[in-house]
Amino acid sequence: MSEEQITPTPAFSDLGKHCRSLFEKYYSFGLLNLKAKTMSPLGIDFKMDGIYDISSKKVDASLESLYVIPEWKVSFVEKWCSDNTLSTDVGIQDLFLKGIFLGTGSKFSMDTGSKSFFFRSGYKMNVGNVDLDFNIEPPSYNVRLSSVASFLGWLVGGRLIADFPSRKLILSSFSLGYYNEGFILHSNVTNSREFSASIFHQISCKLDTGIRMSWTMGSNLTQLGLGAVYRLDDSTTFRGKVDNQNFIGLGFSQKLSTGVVINFGACLDGKNFTHGQHQIGLGIEMEA
Repeated sequence: MSEEQITPTPAFSDLGKHCRSLFEKYYSFGLLNLKAKTMSPLGIDFKMDGIYDISSKKVDASLESLYVIPEWKVSFVEKWCSDNTLSTDVGIQDLFLKGIFLGTGSKFSMDTGSKSFFFRSGYKMNVGNVDLDFNIEPPSYNVRLSSVASFLGWLVGGRLIADFPSRKLILSSFSLGYYNEGFILHSNVTNSREFSASIFHQISCKLDTGIRMSWTMGSNLTQLGLGAVYRLDDSTTFRGKVDNQNFIGLGFSQKLSTGVVINFGACLDGKNFTHGQHQIGLGIEMEA
């Protein structure tokens, strides 16, 4: 991050991601998660992700392969999920001009026979970032346009999703934020009725803190949360968060050896410590 300019300007979906990661990443309440990553001798990246839901006893898994041709800046992604769906994604970067991205892909369910297709395009530069996606899922198809402009650390962005068969605007979202060295302010309005805001502050190289709030028009419920991450050293990290519903989240990550990390999370019901809805989660990440 720079005090004057974000280079390049982030995509709309990345706005506020620092604070989101602070509250959501590595906790995995109620889940057992195993992630593995490796690279074949041919340069193909393989990722495996397995999730076991402790309460429902449901297992979800996925296997993804990624192959990149650096000299052409072309990437090929294929992913299989345990619900028997297969997806493919092909993208090319800087084809005609530096910062331009073009991509296409599909998703096919081998159980139901349903198919969907998408086309993606984007252009990122120092002062802006624009994405235009076209999604086809018969009999429906929609277009998604998002853009972000930056100036002296200020970021202004918007996203529109329109459904062509019904000729309706199904989503409109607008954001305003400010990025400074170690400080990020983000606010968002969705469909003119859902409001959210967050503040991320990197106090030191070891400690990150954040606060986020959300409110929906017509509802008396306001959600407010505080979170923090403390990196004791290169191998050990502690996490914690609390919200106004009296739920307390605790997290711990330990690097056991090169390429092996274990993550532990616990959610405590502060309204009822004795018989509350407490949850735990465990994750293991391996890379070879």
